[in-house]
Amino acid sequence: MATFEIRGREYEFPTDFWLTDPVLVKAVTDLSFQEFLDALDTEDEEEVDPVVLAGLVAVGISHKFPTWGRGKVLRYVESLKAGEVKIIGNEGPPEADAEVPLSTDDSESPPSLEDSKDESVSV
Repeated sequence: MATFEIRGREYEFPTDFWLTDPVLVKAVTDLSFQEFLDALDTEDEEEVDPVVLAGLVAVGISHKFPTWGRGKVLRYVESLKAGEVKIIGNEGPPEADAEVPLSTDDSESPPSLEDSKDESVSV
C-alpha cells in the first residue's frame, strides 16, 4: 500500500473516496473532482504533480482523522512545506476508485497545528 509521511506521522494514500472528498479536493487543488481523477489517472508515478499530490495528501489526512472538519484539514495542508511530504512505501500515489468506505478508523490522535512551522495557522 502506498503511504506518505508528514512530520513523523504516516498516512495512507486514498484508494477510494468519501462523499465529501470532492469538496475538499476542490478547496485544495481548485480542480473539479473529474479533473483531479483524470490527472491522477495520467500521473507518472516517478513525478507526481504537486497539485495532485496536495489533493491526495488532504484526502489522506481527512481519512485518517475523520473528525477534523474540511477547514482544519485545509489549514493543516496549507501549513506544510513541499519537503515535509515524503512518499514512502514501495509505490507512489495509487490510481484511486471513487467509492465511499463504510467505516473509518479514528484510533490515532491527530497532529497538532501548533507544531506547524507557520505560526499564522490556527485551529
